[in-house]
Amino acid sequence: MNGSPAGVFQIPGGDLPVMVLSKACNLSRLSRANFPKHGEEEREVGGYFIVNGKERVLRLLVMTRRNFPLAISRSSFKKRGHGYTEHAVIMRCVREDETVALMMLHWLMNGEPTLAFVVEREQFFVPISILLRAKICQTLDSTRDHVLARSRKGKVRINATFVHQSLLLLATEIGISMNYMLATGNLPPSVRAALSPQFGGQSTGLSVPADNVNFLRLAAQFRAVHRGSIFTDIRTTTVRRLLPEAWGFLCPVHTPDGAPCGLLNHLAEPVESPRNMYQCQMAKQTMGHSCYTWRNRSDAKAYRLLTPQSPLVRTKTYVKYDLDHYPLGFNAVVAVMSYTGYDMEDAMVINKGSYERGLAGACIYKSEILDLALLSKQSSSRGQPFSRRKQSLAEYYFGTGQTWFQLLGHLEMIWSWLAMDCNMEAHIYIGVVYYQRLRHMVADKYQVRAEGRFEPILRQPIKGRKVGGGIRLGEMERDCLLSQGLTFTLQDRMVESNCDSVTMLACSKCGGLVHTDLSRNVSGNSDEALSLLDTGSSWHSSSFSGPFDRTHWSCRLCDQNEDHSEALTGRSKSHLKLVRVPASFRYLTYELACLNVHTQLAVGDLA
Repeated sequence: MNGSPAGVFQIPGGDLPVMVLSKACNLSRLSRANFPKHGEEEREVGGYFIVNGKERVLRLLVMTRRNFPLAISRSSFKKRGHGYTEHAVIMRCVREDETVALMMLHWLMNGEPTLAFVVEREQFFVPISILLRAKICQTLDSTRDHVLARSRKGKVRINATFVHQSLLLLATEIGISMNYMLATGNLPPSVRAALSPQFGGQSTGLSVPADNVNFLRLAAQFRAVHRGSIFTDIRTTTVRRLLPEAWGFLCPVHTPDGAPCGLLNHLAEPVESPRNMYQCQMAKQTMGHSCYTWRNRSDAKAYRLLTPQSPLVRTKTYVKYDLDHYPLGFNAVVAVMSYTGYDMEDAMVINKGSYERGLAGACIYKSEILDLALLSKQSSSRGQPFSRRKQSLAEYYFGTGQTWFQLLGHLEMIWSWLAMDCNMEAHIYIGVVYYQRLRHMVADKYQVRAEGRFEPILRQPIKGRKVGGGIRLGEMERDCLLSQGLTFTLQDRMVESNCDSVTMLACSKCGGLVHTDLSRNVSGNSDEALSLLDTGSSWHSSSFSGPFDRTHWSCRLCDQNEDHSEALTGRSKSHLKLVRVPASFRYLTYELACLNVHTQLAVGDLA
């Protein structure tokens, strides 16, 4: 360079994540029998990356067929400009170095096609005649060769230091960009404009965590196919449908509910069970025996079933993945019968002795940082972590220092008086069922509050535990309280102290709810009169106080007047009555009134 030989120099390209069990991985040079000696699974599947101690999987995307012209017709193509038609030819051009360029050839009314392409997220339109004329001009390769040839002759000087620093800068950014993409799943901002077209315009969600709750959950990560995050904002359902050419390749059942429905699909798998619609979703949320190297893993939260078992009946998929080494559940003896009334709807009765002795027992591993110096000063030897206590004879006797699990080991077998005295004269269907325990815990989901924030329109509790939200007392919660005999609690929670309870005036003669009028009884335009009119959005039992005691209400349909103070005491003989209704019912009444739909409420039996 500049008359002197530059030579060949090697620079580090950065630390690149290596796919597990790839040719560059250290495990590829070991046998399966030596994997446990290095703290790895003997049946390691690989195919994922480890970034910052977490397993990440690259998501499969649905892309257009490469280097193949597709003729399509869309009405939106006419809006490109004057003279455009609805016909076009689209081709996704891919070079040998995997660079992608999306070309679109529009057909104009004058018979001359126009080529459309995107450069840095900006679309350009070039007539085809100009492109044909550009074929005889100098290309980028010839321009580069011309500059290098003139530099060798000394006619052009190139700053060697600047070129060297530029190469070093680009080389160090490779490792940083790769780690950023695998750790977050997003393309780096510096290369987002250049690489986004290669992924169909998607720049987020390229990698997802390998959730190793059980082996089927891990296997589903490699079989997932995403339509693209750009389609999540499209309100039409066309992109979420399973087209005829995808039948047999993509599973029509295995797709999540909610926003990614139809966009996150999975490769088809033949399953004989007709209930695969439920199982394909619940199996991925099941606690299982996902690995054997619990002590060597650094997962933030790992679930483990303590007593896993193999099922008596299995499918071809179960045998194909050899799930006997990573079981998903346990065998339970189940009797189908009506007993004690606690098994209504989807509830069931579990043997207390079986539950206390480890039926569906599971544990959760959490990674935490402990200060050992602080613990050694403030903890006793019994509660000190990472220390083994000596066995003593006192542990075999009942005492305050024993744990509940130590007491279970010394229980004697007893007979239940129900089983001895009550003989059921019926044929009970009983059999072995392979049960799966889900990872959803009540302690992680329940939220309790007395009073708090609520929505202003429907007066329902807001969502979210972090913002002090709550849940509504629904039908299933009502059944639980009824089974315990808590009728006064239901009266208090659903009627008296409910946050969505509002008070409305109803006419017992016509049944109208929105025809009560206050303006005809207020004289003048004083501030007090205007303040009395602005009460429609906050009617509550506490709102009828103060100046309302001197106000007369009337029904505009029946023209019935009522002294409100008498209505509150119950001595009024007017047709207007105070009724307590949910705020959602009041909102529905107003919405129907806007559509000219009259809502009537039978209040003739009210005092």
